[in-house]
Amino acid sequence: MPSRPRPGGPQRRHPGRDRMDRHERPAAGDLSGVLRSWEDRFGARLVGLGHGTAFVSAAAGPADLDEAHRLALEHYLTSPDTVEQGMVTFSEYAAGLLGRPLWRLWWD
Repeated sequence: MPSRPRPGGPQRRHPGRDRMDRHERPAAGDLSGVLRSWEDRFGARLVGLGHGTAFVSAAAGPADLDEAHRLALEHYLTSPDTVEQGMVTFSEYAAGLLGRPLWRLWWD
């Protein structure tokens, strides 16, 4: 049986279109791509999606603080408000990802 293409693969880019819309939400293709990467690396699944939020369940989070910092940077690049308006420093946010199975991303 032939395999079906999985969502989150290479996306066609539209020249002149920003990667974030005016409300700093990622483009659907970009979000799909990063979710695919998190699925491969952390067993992550999108479990909720609202107007300005996404909830991701991770089977296995980052293994150490260095990996948590890389993941926190990916969260920041995907949804800056998650880190900027989260009332913690970037390092505190990264450390908080250790052992946390549910990630909340949000946009204003």
